[in-house]
Amino acid sequence: MNILNLLKEDHQDVKDLLSQMEKTTERGAKKRQQLWEKCRAALLAHSHAENRVFYQPLLREGDDPEMILEAEVEHQVVERLMDDIQSTDVTSEKWIAKVTVLKELVEHHVKEEERSMFKEARKAFDRKQLEAMGDEFEQAKQQEMAMA
Repeated sequence: MNILNLLKEDHQDVKDLLSQMEKTTERGAKKRQQLWEKCRAALLAHSHAENRVFYQPLLREGDDPEMILEAEVEHQVVERLMDDIQSTDVTSEKWIAKVTVLKELVEHHVKEEERSMFKEARKAFDRKQLEAMGDEFEQAKQQEMAMA
């Protein structure tokens, strides 16, 4: 499958998980923890695979390196916030506040990526290359999930 379609699917899956987490309450600590673990694993696997399989080739072949570098920094910020969330008690009011901020960061990142970076990728790579990147992305993501 085309890497752009795979990335969009992942983006939607993570946004759905973040929305579900936002709707939980302190009493649902077990549910919060389960959703968090699933979301954290998905985000980390996606981020690492995307950086390797999508960002690096686009950095070499695209016309807007600043856009790619900004996206990489956004990934780093998301990972730092996830580390902070990981060390926060799921029954804490701060936990849900941090999840809300994470959701906002992810939504902002996704919007920019799907609008600008995908356009850049369509210019830099042909359909066959995007398909090959999709296969490589799926493999990289599976490897990342196995290491989690």
